[in-house]
Amino acid sequence: MRIWQGYGSEHSYSMVLVGRFANIEKARTAESLINKLSKAADSLVSAQKPTWHDPSPLPDESFWTFLREIGLFDLTLGEVEQFGYDHTITRKADRIEISTDEGDIQGLLKAMISGGARVEIYSRHDWESSLVDELTEEVNHLRAGMLPDDDEHERLSIPSED
Repeated sequence: MRIWQGYGSEHSYSMVLVGRFANIEKARTAESLINKLSKAADSLVSAQKPTWHDPSPLPDESFWTFLREIGLFDLTLGEVEQFGYDHTITRKADRIEISTDEGDIQGLLKAMISGGARVEIYSRHDWESSLVDELTEEVNHLRAGMLPDDDEHERLSIPSED
């Protein structure tokens, strides 16, 4: 009997990217940009698929036009393709969290950094979102009649317990 042991390169990264922005408006703009890129990724990339005769096609004019329209000029074809990969985006006030199992995240990083984010990257295996903690803290402040120091935070509508 022979026992074979090997290692593969296929790995689920299971990452969380946390982008903190200067204000809510910058976070909303970055979220909108990422959503636009995610919706357009498949159509932008499908026209530029590699072939036997052209293994590294250059992006066509529609690709460059789209990048000009959204104001993000330094993305490559491969980085735009990354927006078509499975990911979830959550925004809470001036913070965006993106969860993905992909290792290719350069496009996501560029989109957040272009919006002025400070980006942190974590393994989801060791990550517990602090969004719930932040929300709980804000609710407790509101119930106690205290407003958060930062006027930029979105206000929550909390039903009274009466």
